[in-house]
Amino acid sequence: MIAVEPMDLAEAQALLSSPTEANCAARLDSGGAGRWARWSYLPDPPVLRLTCDAQTRVTRLRDAGGVVLAWDDPLAALAWMEAQCTEAPAGGPPFKCGWIGFLGYDLGRLFEAIGQSAAEHLTVPLFDFTWHNGGVAVDHSEGRAYRTRACGAGFGLDPGTSVQAEACTTRRIAQAEACTTTGAAVCGAGFSLHEFSRDAYEAAVARVIEYIAAGDIFQANLSQRFSAPLPDAPHVIYDRLRRQFPAWFGAYLRGDDWALLSNSPELFLRITPHAGGRHVITRPIKGTRPVGPGMRAELAGSIKDQAELNMIVDLERNDLGRICRIGSVRVVEPRVIEAHPTVYHGAATIAGELRDDVGLVDLLAATFPGGSVTGAPKIRAMQIIEELEPVRRGPYCGAIGYLSSDGHMQLNIAIRTIIVDKSGVHVSVGGGIVADSVPADEYEETLVKAQAMFAALGMEQFTTKTQRHEGA
Repeated sequence: MIAVEPMDLAEAQALLSSPTEANCAARLDSGGAGRWARWSYLPDPPVLRLTCDAQTRVTRLRDAGGVVLAWDDPLAALAWMEAQCTEAPAGGPPFKCGWIGFLGYDLGRLFEAIGQSAAEHLTVPLFDFTWHNGGVAVDHSEGRAYRTRACGAGFGLDPGTSVQAEACTTRRIAQAEACTTTGAAVCGAGFSLHEFSRDAYEAAVARVIEYIAAGDIFQANLSQRFSAPLPDAPHVIYDRLRRQFPAWFGAYLRGDDWALLSNSPELFLRITPHAGGRHVITRPIKGTRPVGPGMRAELAGSIKDQAELNMIVDLERNDLGRICRIGSVRVVEPRVIEAHPTVYHGAATIAGELRDDVGLVDLLAATFPGGSVTGAPKIRAMQIIEELEPVRRGPYCGAIGYLSSDGHMQLNIAIRTIIVDKSGVHVSVGGGIVADSVPADEYEETLVKAQAMFAALGMEQFTTKTQRHEGA
């Protein structure tokens, strides 16, 4: 059972606003104004970590003492992960204890045949989740805070869970200090373009338009990656990001030699258990304008952006229809223009009721990756992405969030997400390409989306002019 206790709101908010600790394994932040920016979570140190190696696809479960379980099939590991969430739904925050982590975009290769042409450059897991036996939850909408704790020993493979967590925390502190030293040594370095020059990206956009004209697809989401040496410790960069540009679905995740710093505005999936079943929603985003005079109205009146969103809404309705009760899927909100710190976005809301026989793997097989970051039709769009993008996306365009012990789940779309690995820091941005897209405009849109991340990295000086002439 999980104990949920009221907590002093000021004390909880002080914890949220204080600097992220160097040894922090995970936190989830909802910032800024908006009806979707409701819950923030500061979980207790993890007691278990479930990690799938991106190269071998072997998944290992570790506690503070080492590896305790392993799977050759990543999907079997995810099914096991879900099977640990057996608490009855109760009041209080949606996440009380459970798993926090991410699913990389390339998990989609386990569901669909999309080819193998893109190179793997990142040293980040295919997926990674940590189990937390409680933590602090803040409800920004209601102005309330809670402290949650697993009763008794909590989740653990033996009664010494708390001792193991202490040892695990000590180990992560040493790793964080080592990473901080490495980052400080290269502070001030600029981006290098390993994957796409501006001309190459615009040529790839033109190729997508050719595929659309040929009838292969209606839309594809094309992205590019900027890479640089790590300019600062990951938790320091994340604090700048969340304070200067608060996001509705912010997240910080850290492993032994990698970190994800997410500033996502997009909800991928939210599952809410109730007496009659499980309610699911998805909120795809399509259409972007920089914040400025007249930009909101311009986006609202854009036929191109409206059509782009309509295509993805249709795709997401079909995806949910594969796993929801017959007749339950509906478009709750066809289109709304929403304001974020640096951009306006168009978004829609699609909802349904999951069938009783649908588990986590079934849900992901039907919906993952999200249609807004692939295109339509999804499988062919993913194949074209594989052909045109020179490197695999890794965590980018995957999903980040939680699976609570009582069945609540929330995952963002891992866009506006800074990736840190052994080689440095990586920022990926992209956009939906349709028949009337203009390659130069599509390139500029990616830069608008990257503004907050560039600023958090101290690289605001990065301009379109320098990008056009830097390396391929």
